[in-house]
Amino acid sequence: MQNFDEYRFKQQVDAALQRIRTILDTTRAPQYPADVAHKYDDKYGLAEFLTNTAIAGQINCLELLGANEKHLHTMKQWAQSRSVTFRLKSEERCVFDRETTRKVESASQYVTEYKTAIGTTSTKTEKVVTTITEYFWKFDVEYELFAFQGNNIDEKVPLQTRKGKFEIMTTSKSTPRSQVNVVPSIDVNITWLLQHLNDKLQATFSIDRTKKTCHTPRRNADIETAMTYFRSFYNWSTQVHSYFMNQLFPVQTSHGLNLSAINDSSIFVPVVPLFEEPKKLLAIEGPKSEEKKQQSSPVLPIGDVNHFLAEQRRSMTEKFDELSKFFTDTTKLITYAEAKMLVVALHSRQLIQNYHDGIDYIESMIRKQVIAAIGKEVSAVDFTNYMPSTTASSSRDNIR
Repeated sequence: MQNFDEYRFKQQVDAALQRIRTILDTTRAPQYPADVAHKYDDKYGLAEFLTNTAIAGQINCLELLGANEKHLHTMKQWAQSRSVTFRLKSEERCVFDRETTRKVESASQYVTEYKTAIGTTSTKTEKVVTTITEYFWKFDVEYELFAFQGNNIDEKVPLQTRKGKFEIMTTSKSTPRSQVNVVPSIDVNITWLLQHLNDKLQATFSIDRTKKTCHTPRRNADIETAMTYFRSFYNWSTQVHSYFMNQLFPVQTSHGLNLSAINDSSIFVPVVPLFEEPKKLLAIEGPKSEEKKQQSSPVLPIGDVNHFLAEQRRSMTEKFDELSKFFTDTTKLITYAEAKMLVVALHSRQLIQNYHDGIDYIESMIRKQVIAAIGKEVSAVDFTNYMPSTTASSSRDNIR
């Protein structure tokens, strides 16, 4: 995963804002948080907003990997008492099938000129014929994506399973792949994600600001745990993508497929750190007694999150429709099923990268405000010493 880079981050947000203008009402004007007057507590609200949006966005990804509502409820129940793991398991087999020979004439021909017994000149044309022996091997793969509780893989929730095959040809009778290859399982613990869902499978993350370990919206135990989880899923997605692209797909030679179509560039990433002037939000949403706390907050309302998630799903469906036109074979190693899984893996990584960038942006924004306030570049010690007083005062004062 890439470290926070402000230039890249702004490119991501600017691109997202272009899409958001097509999603929200034309009267809406969400902006970079640093450009909207807000309270220090609003930064906590933004960190919670980003985390809950990332959770909801990942639930969309899990559903596309095969985890339907029933599966998610089962796994959520499991997570109350034990860990829950996502696992990709794959086995490959390669066995000898047959041996064939064929004769191939060379493209070159040789002309020999000679004299006959009666003294005339004649020519003879010859070509080199080579006998080629070819060996054919049956390569089969069977993989499964499933979830299980604790260490009990016997009672699993199956999400995806597929068998693929391909005939490999070699010019020597040496097996091109291992006769049997049990690929090391690719696991990720998703317990944290499931523990932050309510009975309606909605995200419920919040930051406990009363803990002594809670220093800033970025530097607190709740966010650190969230980021640790998302990093693990980022790594899992990377390993899944690498297995198919670098290990399995190269077996299927001369496929003529455009593998560059397996990308997530057109999919909308719903995790975007934005604020909007509270007055504009009130004018649009109207006063609601249950949202009194939010009426003075620039954090975007839940309705916007739902719009963002709907656009994520819509753009994914559009991408999958495109893939179905490219990957039409259903029996070999590179099919629509694998292409779809890899696009979800790539999108999961981008969603997590955007989440990390958004959280780090909040800390960057605080640091810039501290530098502006005390008039000098700050060290880690200066920053830590300054934050307690800032936390107390900025709960009352608007800051940019």
